[in-house]
Amino acid sequence: MTMATYRSERDLADMIKDQLGDRKTQKEWAKKAGISPAYLSDFLQGRRGAGPAILKALGFEPTPFYRKATHDRA
Repeated sequence: MTMATYRSERDLADMIKDQLGDRKTQKEWAKKAGISPAYLSDFLQGRRGAGPAILKALGFEPTPFYRKATHDRA
């Protein structure tokens, strides 16, 4: 059984920034991913979440998961 690898949206934004480097513009990355440059910019700035096109371009899928609370609720 393969262990799942989870990433936060901040991690995904960092992955895109790494892909951009010095050779690719946000506009080029957005076009290849099939999204608008404005949406990519909003995602990289933390104003919008990662939608299906961003996840697909990075090779991820949305996966809900749950974490046990660290405190008791009455």
